[in-house]
Amino acid sequence: MRKPHVEAVLAAEESSIQPGRSFWIAVHFQLDQGWHTYWKNPGDSGLATEITLTLPEGFKPSPLQWPAPEIISRPPLVTYGYKNEVFHLFKIDPPQGIPADSRVQISAEVT
Repeated sequence: MRKPHVEAVLAAEESSIQPGRSFWIAVHFQLDQGWHTYWKNPGDSGLATEITLTLPEGFKPSPLQWPAPEIISRPPLVTYGYKNEVFHLFKIDPPQGIPADSRVQISAEVT
């Protein structure tokens, strides 16, 4: 997905799913020069990035794994976030009964 000033790509660690084996997915943000996104605690201004996953029935996501943020200082405000690029990770647990080498569709909505 490409929007003004940011590109977001959803990527999976695995190309097929194995029963009982967790895997990671990432939403990778590429930001234009001079732009940033916010951390879960944005600081003095801004809103945290929200990612809503759409998963097949029985799949369980972990909470969003937030990387350590940068301090973004615009006196008198101090915010926390990411410049250039960032990977937001989720660990996914597939259902036990899924057939080996299954392929499924996973999507993400970012706000």
